[in-house]
Amino acid sequence: MGFFRNIFVRRPELKVKENCFQTQDMENLVEGVYKTIKFYEPDLKNSNKWLSDFVDVYKINNLDKSEVFKFFALTMVFQGGDPRTYEPLKRSHLFYPEEIESKLAKTKCEALKSSKLLETTCIYSKKEREKIYHKDRKRKPSHICYKYDMTGSCPVKELGYDIHHMKSSAISKGIVSAHLVAKERWDGNINNVYFQALSCGGNTGKIARHIVYELEHVYNVNEKIANLFCRWMSNPDIVPFVNAWQRKVDWKLFVTIDKYLIRTLNRMGVAPKNADDYAYIYAIREIANQISLKEFGFQKHNPLIIETTLRMLSKKADGVTQKKDGFCLDEPKCGECPATNGCKKDI
Repeated sequence: MGFFRNIFVRRPELKVKENCFQTQDMENLVEGVYKTIKFYEPDLKNSNKWLSDFVDVYKINNLDKSEVFKFFALTMVFQGGDPRTYEPLKRSHLFYPEEIESKLAKTKCEALKSSKLLETTCIYSKKEREKIYHKDRKRKPSHICYKYDMTGSCPVKELGYDIHHMKSSAISKGIVSAHLVAKERWDGNINNVYFQALSCGGNTGKIARHIVYELEHVYNVNEKIANLFCRWMSNPDIVPFVNAWQRKVDWKLFVTIDKYLIRTLNRMGVAPKNADDYAYIYAIREIANQISLKEFGFQKHNPLIIETTLRMLSKKADGVTQKKDGFCLDEPKCGECPATNGCKKDI
């Protein structure tokens, strides 16, 4: 009898676990992001047009392997700082694979024969050179791979010398490594990363993850740089004039996490300070789920617009803004500030 009672007696309903993102902090942040997108809609649409000053968009959309490689190399340079200050790069041919290959052919350095050797045996380091040089200015370091007159043909050294804003040899090594890896894995054409992902089949998300995974084979190219390059090559809203890698790729997955995003999400209590990148990515996607971007002329769901907006909010909270935004944003005075579009008290 007890058996039948258990079957027919109504069982209590399972409690639905509350969405951890449905908090007052999240609601405030969603509202702030919405207002910021509405206010800065033209700026968001033009935020990446500067890229056309550095690359030939027509060639990239036609998958020209030299121009796409240059775009990948410049991504390593642009991933930090303000790229609009890099005027010498606009006319530079340093990043074309033909230029790097001609320099590789002249050098006798064993470390430049393969990407693995470059990663494990190349000792070129500006940091070490400067440390030794400042310690004893009369003695030039002999055991550090660096020539002051730059008469050597090492492409790693020449790139580091010509790109004056490089703080270390990491970017130089990354660019040369990209050329070597392209020859070793992708038949000398970075577009083959895209074609290989398509040939593997699967859904659009699997194809996107495959591309990022492949690009990370390059020395000094991390997940952030790989995602940054992929979004520039595919996202219809971030870089509207580039559509090279959009077909069959879930471009919504290409999200980059940096200190500005982390700072904003931490301040709002949406994600803890010790969270990993995946937690921040989930938070960004949840905000994107709650804001329909179609009314602003963007794709309905685009986490990268949210990502760009959060960076703007963080910079304004730190007083890093344009003059048109008001004195209180350039030099925050939260006790007097009447603004509601970016003061620290609002973040």
